[in-house]
Amino acid sequence: MNITIVLLLIGLLLLLVPAYVFYRFDRRLFRQSAVVIGRVLLSLLLLGICLHYVFLWNLWWLNILWVLLSGALATAVYCRRRSVAIPIYISMTVCALAVGTLVLLLTGIRGSVLNAFFFIPVMTMLQADTLFVCRKGLTAFVLKSLIEEIKHLLTSGFAAEHTNL
Repeated sequence: MNITIVLLLIGLLLLLVPAYVFYRFDRRLFRQSAVVIGRVLLSLLLLGICLHYVFLWNLWWLNILWVLLSGALATAVYCRRRSVAIPIYISMTVCALAVGTLVLLLTGIRGSVLNAFFFIPVMTMLQADTLFVCRKGLTAFVLKSLIEEIKHLLTSGFAAEHTNL
């Protein structure tokens, strides 16, 4: 089923109920909600326009470029620690491309595995999961090594020499 403009406007009309409640009781929350809804609508509009042309042109290099750029954007938004953002992006991209290509090959798709109608949805789902897993794994690794370094400093007497107790 395609989403029409009328259905989209009906969905937006449903947001008027909480907007009225926010406006009536908390104007600050109303402004914040309006800004968030505006940002989401703008993001979805730009995403829809870009994906329309990606699916329309269906070029293998454009499909790969879309997956790489969307993964980089998701990593930049999702990762708070900039020191682990690049390793997370690299590990996420390698895992998603390897597993996604294998899945698409095993399904026996006729034609190209890089067809936009199969490649982009599979890679997008895999990127979301691998981004979450890679972030958790690398964050745990960094925290564990930091804790080990602090333990080493405490047991070596370095901390006791440099405190004013």
